[in-house]
Amino acid sequence: MAVEPGATKNEELPSPAPGGRVYEETHVVGPADVTPGGRMRLDELARWLQDIAYGDLVDAGHADEGFWVVRRTRLVIERFPRFAEELRLATFCTGASALAAERRTRIEGPEGADVEAVSIWVNLDPETARPLALPERFVEVYAPSAMGRRSRTKLRHPTAPEGVATRPFEFRATDVDPAGHVNNAVYLTYLETARIRYLQEALGDEFLYELSLILAQVSVDFRSQARFPEQLEIGARVPRIGTKSFVMEHEVRAGDGRVVAEASSVLVAYDYEADATMAVPPHWRERIETYEARSSVTT
Repeated sequence: MAVEPGATKNEELPSPAPGGRVYEETHVVGPADVTPGGRMRLDELARWLQDIAYGDLVDAGHADEGFWVVRRTRLVIERFPRFAEELRLATFCTGASALAAERRTRIEGPEGADVEAVSIWVNLDPETARPLALPERFVEVYAPSAMGRRSRTKLRHPTAPEGVATRPFEFRATDVDPAGHVNNAVYLTYLETARIRYLQEALGDEFLYELSLILAQVSVDFRSQARFPEQLEIGARVPRIGTKSFVMEHEVRAGDGRVVAEASSVLVAYDYEADATMAVPPHWRERIETYEARSSVTT
């Protein structure tokens, strides 16, 4: 799939080292994993990434060493998995530093499913919630896969400019994980909801009946924890529009004003009947630019 603007697929997505540890699982996409149209939901993809990462730790004997949280994650989606598709998941370490490790995961299916992900994980002390140094046994098992590559924990997304329209968002108690904060996979649900709201407001209700878009990439930086029952505000804006795609950026803030997460995604205009990308319709471009101009004045 042609994606512009945005990063190339191979950026940050190194291959596993020869002979390095690669952990694999097989999953079937079930009814609860998909949208009404049959494609796998983004938040379920994120949950699968968590599950296979945990499965790898259990298999390697490291499940009881601290508590791992995601600092940054990026997904590149060539083709979404579909309902009832049997998928092969493979995950491996692609970088390590004193306090963090980088993990890449591939999801592939016989019907064309193709998803790549890379995440930065930080190991925390369960009692103090402070970062822990990577255990020596962890390094012994995973370092060969990383081939000396260091994980980079610096966050990428710039702070959103003033004047970005925000919308209130309440999360459920069930969105909270054993660490006591909103699970990182849940944020993909929040962002998808905010994205649809933005497009409905900018393009009109008729957009919901067209939905000639497909998500090609999404990346999220997690800056702080959100805990129940905090109130969240989610901002959305489109900073640039390309020939066949556009970028949408989000900022998630807590009620006290602190930034919880920042994200960006690449949305590609797509003709589902022809199964091909298409040019961004002129009326989309005009309405989004008008909406952005109006939002910057009224907020």
